[in-house]
Amino acid sequence: MDLITGSFASSSDMHGTAKSMSDVANEALSQAGSAAAAAAAATSNVESVAAASEELCASISEISRQVAESARISTDAARETQCINAMMADLAAAAGRIAKWSSWSMTLPVRPTCSR
Repeated sequence: MDLITGSFASSSDMHGTAKSMSDVANEALSQAGSAAAAAAAATSNVESVAAASEELCASISEISRQVAESARISTDAARETQCINAMMADLAAAAGRIAKWSSWSMTLPVRPTCSR
C-alpha cells in the first residue's frame, strides 16, 4: 500500500503544482491583456498627437500666408500714400500759382471794351 499511498500523494502534489502553474499562467495572461490595452491606448494617444501636430502645422502655414498677404497690402498702401502725397504737393503748388496769377490779374487796369 505504500506504493499506492505514495502515488496518491505524488498525484495530489502534482495536481497542486498544476493548479499553481495554471493560476500563474492566468495571471500572466491577464497582465499581458492589460499591457496590450495600455499599448493600444498609447498608440491611440500618439496618433492623436500626430494629427494635432499636423493641424497645428497647417494653421501656422495659413497664418504665415496671411501675414505675408497683409505685409504686401500694407506695402502697396504705403506706396499709394506716397503717390497721393506727391499729387497733393503738385496740386498745392498749382493752387499757389493760380492764387498768384489771380492776385496779379486783379492789379491790372480794366480795359474798356469796344463796341461797334
